[in-house]
Amino acid sequence: MREIIIILLVLFSVTVFATEQTPDVLIYKSDTIYIETYPLENLMNSDSLIQKRIFGDNDDFCISSGCWRGHVATWIIENDSLFLIDLIDGCEENKFILQEVFNKDKVVNNKIFADWFTGDLLEYESWFVLIDDDDSKEKLNRFCCKIINGKVKFINYKPSTPNVISASDKSIEKTDTTIYIIIDENPVLLTETRNYEISELKYFIVENIKFPQNEIDCMGSVYISFIVEKNGNVSNKKFERKLCEGYDKEAMKVIDLMTTWKPGLLKGIPVRTKITLPIRYLYE
Repeated sequence: MREIIIILLVLFSVTVFATEQTPDVLIYKSDTIYIETYPLENLMNSDSLIQKRIFGDNDDFCISSGCWRGHVATWIIENDSLFLIDLIDGCEENKFILQEVFNKDKVVNNKIFADWFTGDLLEYESWFVLIDDDDSKEKLNRFCCKIINGKVKFINYKPSTPNVISASDKSIEKTDTTIYIIIDENPVLLTETRNYEISELKYFIVENIKFPQNEIDCMGSVYISFIVEKNGNVSNKKFERKLCEGYDKEAMKVIDLMTTWKPGLLKGIPVRTKITLPIRYLYE
């Protein structure tokens, strides 16, 4: 009997592995971009201490076939520099404390300057992305960036959501209609039985998703984004990446069940917050 496993990563070299790899996340100006370049691997290859702190003891570390490198990182480009701002493990989605992984003097304002990295940041392309429509074609290859010692030397960028900015780019007002990506307190999903933090949404998905019937087998991820409004309602639901028709529909059905939220907060004020959920389909 086939079993479906859904792995959620809040929000990776693909061709080497049999299983599609979970991408890193890059925040640049108005957009959240999934990338298939993993700058932290460069540091892990040259620094055994960093590698040990991420992988831990062999007896304790859980290896995921969807994330062999053992971590998922979130990066941001600010002032023409690349910074690491968040790090979770690739199996249980537990968040690393940056000060415990890196030397404390490297962590400034909860960010780490990626001065060790030289290379190209390339937008992630799923094995199963559909390119039958103009909108999907427009999203492919819309971002590439050359980094030298952590500094941006070249960017080719086609923004898709110019009205979305990070919290640091605009002062907060009660009448603010900006859609934020980085905030102080993330939205919380409210249900009759329990409340779900962002890191716990995987449990809600597993509890509510159904296996698509009469569907050709395919593995990969469906990416869906939406806005949590100031009043806790949801708007602007859309596919960022598609997989297969049945899987896409089933993923959206689960998102449709996420109707009531505690809104995200920035300096104590409710703000409109963009969430992108990757829903991964794997077989065992």
